Formats: sequence, structure tokens, C-alpha cells
Amino acid sequence: MLDGWPQISDSVVDWYFVKKRAFRAIKRVQQPTCVMLDEVSGWTQDVILGNDSRENACVKVTVWDADTNETLLNGVFESEANENKVIGSLRVMPGKQRLILIKWKVDDREYRNHYLCGYPPFRPEDAIRWAKLIDEE
Repeated sequence: MLDGWPQISDSVVDWYFVKKRAFRAIKRVQQPTCVMLDEVSGWTQDVILGNDSRENACVKVTVWDADTNETLLNGVFESEANENKVIGSLRVMPGKQRLILIKWKVDDREYRNHYLCGYPPFRPEDAIRWAKLIDEE
């Protein structure tokens, strides 16, 4: 959607045809093969590999905490064509606010995604720091 005039809205392209942060996030996750996090269930959160392509995929995945740089999941996973599967599970504290970064590689192309954990409201300084990390993706 495109804004009809300069304003704050839910569009992903502004009046001047500049792509907003939401445009880049949507573009990143609209790939044939995508790695994402499921919602928290109890004390765990599943890492899902979605393969919407018509071909099997070999996917190298790294998931880490943006603030501590702790690697939460790392490995190479096989995925059948048109398959969604759980490739790992993260131990989480449901209310803890943090940014999880996800990187995966299929063939020679690298992709990224992110997940914001915890309950709002988020501190402005955390949101600004995390936005910068997401933009670096």
C-alpha cells in the first residue's frame, strides 16, 4: 500500500516512494524457504523451517540473542518440498523482553528474520537499539 500524502500510516511505502522498515521485513520473510519462531508454549518456543518451494532444500540456520550474542540454535537441516517442520526448540522465559535474530542460507543466498519476545510496553532505548540491529540485516 502507498500513502496518498505525507502521514504516519500502516503503508509500507511513503509519499516519496521510500520503502519503510515494514517493506523490508515483509520482503525478507516472503521467500520460498523461511525460518521463523512459533509462539511461546509454556517454557519453550519452536523454531520452524517453512519450505514453500517445489524442491527439497538443505538449509544452514543460526538463531541468536541480539543483546547477548548467545547462539540459541545452529545447524544444517533438510526440508522436503512444501513442508513446514520444527527444527529446534528454544528455552524461554515468556515475559523476558529480547530480540531474537535468525539467519539462514539456502544454496548461495542468505536470508534473515527476527522475533521480538516479551510483553509490551518495551523501553524506548531497547526498541531503538533493536531497530538498528534489524535494519543491519
